[in-house]
Amino acid sequence: MEIVIGLLVVILFLVYNFTKDMKEKNVELNQTGGISKKYSELIASFDNFDNTQPPKVLVNDTNFYQMGWAGPTTLASVSIFEVLGNVNIEFELQYNKQGLERMGVDISSLKPLHKKEKWSYNSNSDQFDIFMSVAKKIENLCNL
Repeated sequence: MEIVIGLLVVILFLVYNFTKDMKEKNVELNQTGGISKKYSELIASFDNFDNTQPPKVLVNDTNFYQMGWAGPTTLASVSIFEVLGNVNIEFELQYNKQGLERMGVDISSLKPLHKKEKWSYNSNSDQFDIFMSVAKKIENLCNL
């Protein structure tokens, strides 16, 4: 019983510290204009990621920015957020089920497609270098 209480105290302490750090990070980001302002160069680099269409902004909160592309067969998104001095970038690719159904494609006949990956970089890293690294990793992920 003492071990359970001890573990509970440790878990509550970690949750408290994480919540406190996140509140501090949100205040800091709010003062600098949020993720979209702080990482404007990185975000702008994704404008030419798909030559046929620029991304649409899906979410633009203080510490979370998400942009996405909707093609006739696939949906893709890139999310950017900061945690503990690192900028995290998450990429997700999946079928555009509604688009495929409109084209008469039986989705169950397709091989599964849901790719999701997350990368973390120091928040002081060069934003263009981050983009080049992420773009290469996304290209490799999509070619699998």
